Amino acid sequence: MDVSVDVRVASNDDLHLLSERLKTNIPNPEEGQVLVAVVGGQPVGTVTVSWAAADEPEVRDLFPGVPIMYRLRVDEPYRNVGIGTRLIRMAEHLLRQHGHKQVLIGADRDNVLARKLYLSLGYRAELTDLDGDNGLYDILVADI
Repeated sequence: MDVSVDVRVASNDDLHLLSERLKTNIPNPEEGQVLVAVVGGQPVGTVTVSWAAADEPEVRDLFPGVPIMYRLRVDEPYRNVGIGTRLIRMAEHLLRQHGHKQVLIGADRDNVLARKLYLSLGYRAELTDLDGDNGLYDILVADI
């Protein structure tokens, strides 16, 4: 599939559509930023960047002040065409603009495709086998 995608900071209209379509909670703007991938005027993917402290004490201890990227979502028909990569790279760019040198992302142990994507983009597992609401997950980190 050859798609023309626009990746940007989500507008208020985007946020409303994302909330309904992709089942994504929207963070407080003081705590983070939502990015959106748009194809043909419709949101097809999103990622949230948070500069708030991690929820997990072990993550806060090991990576104090390191921002977190989460809720990477791409609609099924648009997966595996580079949209997830574009969202991640835009998030990293936004974080560099805010002076950050690293970023964290959580990966569920059973989400093989997401883990493969993160590892291919240079993320490395630093904390493994954390117990979450949806089972075991790892915290991956990248230098940006």
